[in-house]
Amino acid sequence: MAALQASLVSQLPATYLKALANRFSSTQLTDLTEENKKPLFVYGSLMFPSKIAFIIRDRNSADHIASTMTPAKLYDYERLAVRGASFPAVVKSGAVDTGDPMTEVDGLLIFDLTDAQRKYLDAYEGGLYNLMPVEVWVEVDDELGASKDGSVEKKRVVVGAEVYVWAGARDELIEVAEKVWDIDEYVDPRA
Repeated sequence: MAALQASLVSQLPATYLKALANRFSSTQLTDLTEENKKPLFVYGSLMFPSKIAFIIRDRNSADHIASTMTPAKLYDYERLAVRGASFPAVVKSGAVDTGDPMTEVDGLLIFDLTDAQRKYLDAYEGGLYNLMPVEVWVEVDDELGASKDGSVEKKRVVVGAEVYVWAGARDELIEVAEKVWDIDEYVDPRA
């Protein structure tokens, strides 16, 4: 299993790995949220900067897009597979802060998208989703200090964002017990 995961990581685009590793300080995060409108939380194929660059018709911008992304977590939502498709959807879970990983969605937050770029992304989502305001948790690059066990604790902050939420019928989604959308399977269906 570890060998398979290592081989999948080597297949992942460098810009995606850059986005996953990217962290902002609290000051940078404040500046980014004040400079433009709400950032966009993405959780599926839009987590790949090269995919976004293709959609917004600027294939040379993937590296820049990756530099404006950071990992984030959306609570009280579920990421499910769309029946018969290779892309996921999120829906409100109905559960509140249960700590259940099925009611948390890991994704990336994108800052610095222009109005024109957002319009391309809206068109790409093709009416399958509604753009909804949410709050996401972001780990910032500010250390809180060492904990009792000597590990360094990181600070997390809440950021107002927007996310594309499934607009279709719930029965078009595959229930969690059957299948959760998995990024490794999106990259390599043999996973």
